[in-house]
Amino acid sequence: MLSPDHGTGFHLNAQKNHVALYVEDAKRVGADADWLRGIDYGKGCLRFKKSLLLEDTGIDRFIRKAVTVWKSGQGMSC
Repeated sequence: MLSPDHGTGFHLNAQKNHVALYVEDAKRVGADADWLRGIDYGKGCLRFKKSLLLEDTGIDRFIRKAVTVWKSGQGMSC
């Protein structure tokens, strides 16, 4: 189990035209075209438009990798 000082790793925020998943620094997880195809992303968040089918993305693999990085204590901050 992780201690509270590790933070939570993920945060959600609903906007008018998308839902943002904040993952701190996506590039530290390995943000590449295959994992995040179809997802608009910046340094610290992934933006999911309402029309996006999650099944058409690699977000599940990205999240598993992000959790592994986070649990290892490597940190994911921007």
